[in-house]
Amino acid sequence: MGFEDESHVIWLVTIKVFEQNKRDVTELVEALFDASRKLGDSKRVNGGVTVQRDKFIYVYTVDKISGLLVFTASVKSKEENPLSGTDGATKFFDIIEDFSKQYGLESLSSFKISIYPKEEDQILVKRLKSTPRAGIGVGRSDYCYMIISDPEVSKEISFNRQISILPIRGVEEEQIETTLEYLKQMATSISKLSKIFTSRTTVFSVIESGEEEISRKVEEILWALLQPEPVEYAKLESWLSYTLERGSTTMAILSSLQSSHVEAKEAYSELQHHLSQLNTTRVGVYPTIEEWENQRSSKTLWKFEKTITSTIGLDQRLEALMEKIRVYLSLQQHRLSLEEQKASREEITRLVKLQEALHKLEVIIVAVYILEMARILFEAFAHEHANVLSVVFMPVALLLSMFINRILSKEN
Repeated sequence: MGFEDESHVIWLVTIKVFEQNKRDVTELVEALFDASRKLGDSKRVNGGVTVQRDKFIYVYTVDKISGLLVFTASVKSKEENPLSGTDGATKFFDIIEDFSKQYGLESLSSFKISIYPKEEDQILVKRLKSTPRAGIGVGRSDYCYMIISDPEVSKEISFNRQISILPIRGVEEEQIETTLEYLKQMATSISKLSKIFTSRTTVFSVIESGEEEISRKVEEILWALLQPEPVEYAKLESWLSYTLERGSTTMAILSSLQSSHVEAKEAYSELQHHLSQLNTTRVGVYPTIEEWENQRSSKTLWKFEKTITSTIGLDQRLEALMEKIRVYLSLQQHRLSLEEQKASREEITRLVKLQEALHKLEVIIVAVYILEMARILFEAFAHEHANVLSVVFMPVALLLSMFINRILSKEN
């Protein structure tokens, strides 16, 4: 979303920030110099490349800032003639795209800046009032008005920006270049956020999918633990292994996220500093440049904070589940111990009863033996009355047997 019809633009600037690779800045500038020759007469100026063609000036620069490669490309009209319709402008920016692909440079952030002709302050204010208000931030500095918008409004988190600069009549070009330098620093800070965020996109998706998978598994295990039938030890062991594995993975992810969150907050603080350097004030009812940018860049921090909170929640659920499994296992072991004790007591009782039965059997055997001995005597001395005497002697034999058994038991 630009300020108005792009046909009024007299100066286009693109700032692209890439991850640092092994290429030296000097080598990249030389490559740009060779690539820009097709546009016109190329010259190396102040560590960059300048091309003059017809009424336009094309400039490439490559900087290494905070470990990032910052490419700046600009095309400017010498006499404030509109750039629309100039074949060179399109080819000029195509070189950057081709160049980044050739050297395998991964873009982190891109700023497209359109600079319009200078106007009186009052005229600019009137024109701003007719600008659609949705999705833009507006600010006024000592040198110009600025409008910022997001070219990728459909994305939840975006690191590309589109900026319109409306210089106030009477300002010098150097003052606009100072503003462009602040915007370059701002692009670098946003690129740091982009790099940190991009490096953790896989982790974000893992946690989101892990929440659903772990929730299902926890519910399955808890439901099984509530059933009356005891759970097999093999299954309990597999549940403990699952919980330990997921718990250790979650803790590692949490540590990584917390470290990246600290880095993101540092980049965000740096961005605040560069926004303050622009020194813009509110214009009408529009959000300021700082408010607009903060609202978008803070989404990166919010994403980290939300994922960290989710990860902590997962870790707590896994710890609670592990504790429940351990308690269940302890109860099962206690139950088995009680069952073993009960079985042991029953065995002892059975043995005691058996021993008592054996003692009784011994008494009977001894009584029979005494009775048989008495029968022999009765047969010898009272043959006719032997049977009667044997019957009468039976209680006596039993008493004698019990007496003998008791004496033997005491001795043992």
